[in-house]
Amino acid sequence: MPKPKFQRFARNSRKPDVFTKEELDKLFDDCTIWKNYMEYLFFLTTFSCGLRIGETRGLKVGQLLLDDRILVINGFCKDNGRRTVYNKKGSENDLKIRATPIPMETAKLLERYIRINQLKDEDYVFFKEDPKTPLRREYMDREFKRALLKADIDISSRKLILFGMNSTYSECFHTAILFCGFDNGFSNRCSLRCSRSVG
Repeated sequence: MPKPKFQRFARNSRKPDVFTKEELDKLFDDCTIWKNYMEYLFFLTTFSCGLRIGETRGLKVGQLLLDDRILVINGFCKDNGRRTVYNKKGSENDLKIRATPIPMETAKLLERYIRINQLKDEDYVFFKEDPKTPLRREYMDREFKRALLKADIDISSRKLILFGMNSTYSECFHTAILFCGFDNGFSNRCSLRCSRSVG
């Protein structure tokens, strides 16, 4: 019997392009390119804390240890809006969390935003009308593309997508840590604070 032949599909393995400093300045130095302040802070938090889009959508107030400038990632929102109780590396049978530093200026903006909106620990940080309902993925994708165009960032020859913010953070992780002002004991302090927040 002849061996069956299957059509070969080209796999799109191109990674997202990393944003340049100039492009980040265009996006975050002028918050008027965003539809509202919530969206500006959503994307600023996504980039400056190195979050995946689902982690920012699923971010609750109780995950923010603002006095210590630590963000505990113990869940994320799937595309269908359901929030998990574990991060991307975990599962329902193997709950995992991780922590990331919050830059000082981002922490100040988040603290003020939460106070003005009178949000509670179980509320989603970012929402449209109801703090108990997370933002839709397709909505944030659309708003991000709109902001890129309004900021006059050329996307015709580069793969600039939301995931590229996470890639950009990964590229400059060590610089980000230095900018945040954390020393070599950061990981130990994170572990201690995380255990207190979920224990």
